[in-house]
Amino acid sequence: MHPPQILHEYSTPAAWSAASLIGKSALSCSSLGLPIYPKCRFPFDGETDLHVSGQWLRHDGSQVGTFIVYEIISCSHDFPFKSIRYVATGNKAKFKLSDSAYRPDQQKVKEKLMMPSY
Repeated sequence: MHPPQILHEYSTPAAWSAASLIGKSALSCSSLGLPIYPKCRFPFDGETDLHVSGQWLRHDGSQVGTFIVYEIISCSHDFPFKSIRYVATGNKAKFKLSDSAYRPDQQKVKEKLMMPSY
């Protein structure tokens, strides 16, 4: 099954909104000549348990911070599939593999999140 078919088969308003945000944010940056850092959100509403790896960013020793997720290890949301893999063809030199396993100060966190409706 190809990615457009996956979106068609398992589409919900939350999934379509999440998918379109990636493209819109990339296009916005690209059209301004800026580096592309796509924005994204979860493609569902409701609760989930996440097991992720990443790093806390805190400013000036503050207790409040932002957790940057490098990798989602598991998500308890009831998706209609076990995994998705997308393979790009063409010039492999253009594509960089994830190096999340080698990032410094990586932490593993398990959180229960309530996903808002958009």
